[in-house]
Amino acid sequence: MSELDIAKLKPSAFFGAPYVSGDMDATVRDILSRHEGVLRAAGTDEYSLGRFRTAAFNFVPVWLSLGIDLRKLTALEIGCGRGLKGLAWAGLFDRYIGVDLDATEIDRGRALLRPTCRSPDDLILGNAVDVIGRPGGFGIEGVDVLVLYAILEHLTPEERIEIFRLAREMYARGKIVLVAESPNRLYPFDHHSTHMHFVQMLPDDLARQYLKRSPNESMHAFARSQDPAEARTQLYRSGRALSYHDFEVHFMDLDRMRIAADGYAAPLLAMQAPVRAELDVLAYLQNNELAVPRGFSRAWLDFMLWKDAPAVAAKSIRLLPPVGMPPECLMKFWQLDRYTPDRAPDRTMIFEVPGRSARVGPRVGYLILEGDDPASAIDLLLDGQAVTTARTSELRQMRPPTWHSKHLLPVALPDQEAVVTVRARHDAPAAGVHGLLIDEP
Repeated sequence: MSELDIAKLKPSAFFGAPYVSGDMDATVRDILSRHEGVLRAAGTDEYSLGRFRTAAFNFVPVWLSLGIDLRKLTALEIGCGRGLKGLAWAGLFDRYIGVDLDATEIDRGRALLRPTCRSPDDLILGNAVDVIGRPGGFGIEGVDVLVLYAILEHLTPEERIEIFRLAREMYARGKIVLVAESPNRLYPFDHHSTHMHFVQMLPDDLARQYLKRSPNESMHAFARSQDPAEARTQLYRSGRALSYHDFEVHFMDLDRMRIAADGYAAPLLAMQAPVRAELDVLAYLQNNELAVPRGFSRAWLDFMLWKDAPAVAAKSIRLLPPVGMPPECLMKFWQLDRYTPDRAPDRTMIFEVPGRSARVGPRVGYLILEGDDPASAIDLLLDGQAVTTARTSELRQMRPPTWHSKHLLPVALPDQEAVVTVRARHDAPAAGVHGLLIDEP
């Protein structure tokens, strides 16, 4: 991204309360401006650049939403790799420390730190259990934030139990625990490793034997090991999903978990809009009255856990289709039904939002849009009053390059019944609309 591209970024255009703060846009732009060039000069590939941009654009607003002075805290990330997320987040904290067992990745990360004036001691080659158990031995006064980003799925069951124990102890002491981007066992397709259906739900040995059928040929080697113990370890190193069961057994009872943010938080929805299978899992949990936090229905498990959080993630979320607009076709499980205003009467779609009897927190709606046609534009109205006009091509310029083309437009909803209207501009083709997502306590 060029400096001009970075200057156009505006995360606040996609997020509603409580994820919009006065200096959020400037903070995100500053992070990307300071580090994008360093990463490019180091020959960082586009995939890794995308992950760095995601950490800045989508996760920094979640950190800021906690409403505390992060600059007084020390964060520690287990399995940090070369420390790309640390580059994005370090400026928020007093100190951000990464720990990894891969010497090559640590060396590459320390090389990235030199132009940023951060100490190479912020990346530690070693075992995170040792670092957390005796932080003084590593020059750390204490750890206030534990980051488990895309790491739990690569640990063996025994290692997971140990990390969950550390997380539970830190949580009990009022520390913050972030679990992010771990695949969900209840999601039917394995995007992470095998690229097959239902494999993450299989018993370990059967799953390992099934790997030879994976379209991801890099997985075939994991099926050939003859030593049972080594085969099991390799299976988990390749990535085995988790579900709420792991948290309930090894972390704590679900009804005691205080979740400051989850995968349905607006910044994370903007990173990856929900798909049909996730909402199907959520509906199953709700219809069967299972007391499982809604975040455990997402394809990727994302949780900010903090027992002293001033606010907690909403309990409910639902997707409203336009009134009287049947699906154009049956979409696959990783998609949503797509509607277009130009097929509706008067090029207008109506969403009827039901009221609620008690106010326990703000209610926000997110219109999910798709497309980047320069002429594609819509007007968004609430109870007949204009809220915003959006062009999908302009929305694309307000966020970093990403692998999908969906956008979220927030609208604050009243407690009483309301009507949200989407009207296609008569001078432009219409964007595709996937529905109105309502997020409420």
